[in-house]
Amino acid sequence: MTTNPPRSRFLYAAGLACAIRLGLYYLSPELTQTLGQRIEFVTPLTSFKRMTEGLHLHAAGFDPYDGNLYFQPALYLPLFQALRTLPPVFTMVFFMAMDVLVAYQLVWIAANKFRRTSTRVVGDKTPADPSCNFPEDINLPLQPESLAFFYLLNPLTILSCLAQSTLIINSFAIVTALRRALEGRLIQSMFWIAVASYISFYPIMLLFPIGVLLINNQPNYKPILMRSLGAFAGSLVGLLSLSYMVVGSFACLTSPLNVILLVTDLTPNLGVYWYFFIEMFDHFRSFFLIAFQMHTFIFAIPVTIRFKNQPLFAAIIILGIMTLFKSYPSIGDMSLLLGLIPLYHELFKYMRYGFVLINAMIYALVLAPLFWHLWIYQGSGNANFFYAATLVYAASQILLVVDLTKAQIKRELNRQYPAVRDKLVVQE
Repeated sequence: MTTNPPRSRFLYAAGLACAIRLGLYYLSPELTQTLGQRIEFVTPLTSFKRMTEGLHLHAAGFDPYDGNLYFQPALYLPLFQALRTLPPVFTMVFFMAMDVLVAYQLVWIAANKFRRTSTRVVGDKTPADPSCNFPEDINLPLQPESLAFFYLLNPLTILSCLAQSTLIINSFAIVTALRRALEGRLIQSMFWIAVASYISFYPIMLLFPIGVLLINNQPNYKPILMRSLGAFAGSLVGLLSLSYMVVGSFACLTSPLNVILLVTDLTPNLGVYWYFFIEMFDHFRSFFLIAFQMHTFIFAIPVTIRFKNQPLFAAIIILGIMTLFKSYPSIGDMSLLLGLIPLYHELFKYMRYGFVLINAMIYALVLAPLFWHLWIYQGSGNANFFYAATLVYAASQILLVVDLTKAQIKRELNRQYPAVRDKLVVQE
């Protein structure tokens, strides 16, 4: 059974979002150029400017991965080469279309969750099962198509689109993988998570919650597990083979992975890695690389196990951890996370630090460009200024992930033990 979002309201949101983006693109052409160079919106792995350099090298017959400038997937080259043959506005239209497609997938996921929740409550009135929901969670005013407004009209999403960050392709692959998993389409889901992993590697962590979604409490899960791993491996090998055919060398594999895992490009960004590797001695580098990367991946399995009855929620938490600890994060990562969180709007009443984390995030996003200007252009600051703002940004993300996790656990306990709801529990 498919779930289609109401077209009129979704089309209204998409039309309004496209009008805002096109209006800003035409009214302020320099805004796109400025945002395309801002480290808050683009990274060495998502910069359209670096993509253009890679296209020039490839068109001239050189390996685009020579020179430590281009680190993006090789399959981007023919895609954006085709876009270059069209007027520049079509490139902007492509990024807008990707934003709209991401929003459509989010609305479908929300409608699917809404329908499944309604069916469980109607069919089973007992609240003891943590996987079911109370009727009051269903009657909340938030409708699935509201996610299109939340995502498309989010200022972070709009600015990231105007910056023409190629991260949007990765975001589309992630939400499409989640949708196909909810539909039970194993091969398509594994293909899209392979695409996301091929682009930025870190989404490979989503294999665990997506695998749980596909198994869906079926008793004979081993064949499904083997088919999933086979489909994922086959898709990844196919993508890498096509990449080799495009550039004619294995640099299409080694160069992006070296940057992602070894952090060889020390361009400042909103992450927590770059400052450490600029300041530390080289003989400590390997230790901190292992510690940081292990800290990113180590949570995937425990989170999936803890929320095995809510694999979609587990995927959102893992995505939040990935956004926090990946080597080259940007605002586009946060915009996708903020688009997924309203799927669990019933948790908002259980969250305690919403006001604090929202203000901390705004505080960091306002101060980061100011401190960057003081450091790079005015010369009256240093790297510590900008890194302090990124630490506040990271702290707000940590608070968001922790508060969401605590809210989900508290809600499960309230549903499982309704007699002690709203009572103070003291551990002796």
